[in-house]
Amino acid sequence: TSMRNMGVNLMGRLDCKGIVITKGEEGMQVFDREQITSFPLPFGRKSFFNKVGIRDVMTGVFSLAVAAGGSITEAACLSNLAGAVRSEKPKTSTLTVQDMEKRLESMGDFLTRVSQMPVRR
Repeated sequence: TSMRNMGVNLMGRLDCKGIVITKGEEGMQVFDREQITSFPLPFGRKSFFNKVGIRDVMTGVFSLAVAAGGSITEAACLSNLAGAVRSEKPKTSTLTVQDMEKRLESMGDFLTRVSQMPVRR
């Protein structure tokens, strides 16, 4: 409840279309004018927090998706996918569209754990 209140309040104060709040091992929450979407970590805590560059990849993919015209919710889905793919790669490496497409097939369970609620006005 306090996270929801903080996100909605911050969005109003900044007069923006949406806000993403990362919650470390608990995933992220996306606030837009209509709904709040909670994204858990796609494939567990260990895979995301033991490697360098995962958050950088997630930020880059998120920004690219929004710049290309996607919603912040779509961008969050893609950035989580990119983070999962990056977590499986050794050391410093790049992602390809083919890497992401392969991993997308196993994202069905992740998408069922995403939850949404309307923003109260």
